[in-house]
Amino acid sequence: MKSMIETIKRSWILTVILTVALGLVLLMYPDTTGKVLCYMVGGLLLVHGILNLVRYFTRDEGSFFLRYELLVGIVLCAAGIFMLMRPEIVMMLIPMILGFYLIIDGAVDTRRAWEMEKLGFTKWWIALICAVLMIILGAVMFWNPFEAAEMTLMFIGACLLYQGILDFAVLFLVGRGRRKLEKCLEEEL
Repeated sequence: MKSMIETIKRSWILTVILTVALGLVLLMYPDTTGKVLCYMVGGLLLVHGILNLVRYFTRDEGSFFLRYELLVGIVLCAAGIFMLMRPEIVMMLIPMILGFYLIIDGAVDTRRAWEMEKLGFTKWWIALICAVLMIILGAVMFWNPFEAAEMTLMFIGACLLYQGILDFAVLFLVGRGRRKLEKCLEEEL
């Protein structure tokens, strides 16, 4: 039981560190970071698409599992080329995707706050307020009120930084109520 909780704690801490680091990088270098990410993802999609095409054209005639490789390869190559040629358009889609993610994550954190309240945590309402703020930030990002992609990426960086701090705060609160959590997990198993 304790090893499972320690594993969860370690993975949560790693996620918090990576989220805060990405948030800081986006805040400090938004334009460069956005283009580099587009080029990296575009290159990966292009390579993956080419590999699918190679698999399709070098397959055995009766290979059932590779019959969709041609379509997938063409789509991946087209997406990769588009990302490499037009990173500014892709950068404008990032806030919508990340905003949707923050809305979902905020909803999960809201549920987690209610569970903390049911377990008797005295400061559960802090997690609830932070989760609601995350949902609001996600909604603002989803509807993308900013004109410039650079400002949007900086806003994403600030949101990720906030999310990392929020997750750290929740982790700290859960750590303080560890006995209650262990008891609850034992009852579920």
